[in-house]
Amino acid sequence: MLGDVYHGELVPTDYSLRMRPYFIFMLGLIGCYVMAKLIIHDYWGATSLLILVLCGIFVIVGQYAFNATAALFFGAMSLMTAVFDLVSLVLYMHFAKHRIFDLVKTPLHVLLAQAILVSCPVLLVGTACMAISMFRDCRDNSEELSPFQQPSATYTNQAFGPIQPIRSSCAEPVSSKAFQGVGRKLRDL
Repeated sequence: MLGDVYHGELVPTDYSLRMRPYFIFMLGLIGCYVMAKLIIHDYWGATSLLILVLCGIFVIVGQYAFNATAALFFGAMSLMTAVFDLVSLVLYMHFAKHRIFDLVKTPLHVLLAQAILVSCPVLLVGTACMAISMFRDCRDNSEELSPFQQPSATYTNQAFGPIQPIRSSCAEPVSSKAFQGVGRKLRDL
């Protein structure tokens, strides 16, 4: 059943197309965090976020202006990056001289670094939840993944009009023939 996902793109639903501008906005925020992490000298964090932004670009381009399969992979990568950023936050708090958000004794640039380190995992988890919800909506409303529905001729989407469902070549039975040759072993050579 999951094999059909990889043979063609899932058709985006109206929900995923409505959420696309918000996803682009959150992707832009992650791009701003790339610059912010470079300012606070977190080069590895900036590199991982840059890779995440590049992966997010694949979500918003494609045949239907939204690629649901790429959204699933983006969500998984975003959650993984959020875990890494949480580890970075814990290590920072463990070795820091200043308490978190201590407005009296902490310099302004340290407060900025703390705000970036605390808010970045929250943004990443929110973006991952949005991407995964968009994928789930596309998957749940896909006609080609439903084994008990009769295939219909078209699927109507408000943004694209009638769309022909993608037919999978895996649905046809493949005839196989048992091996007829002679087996050899290395010691017989």
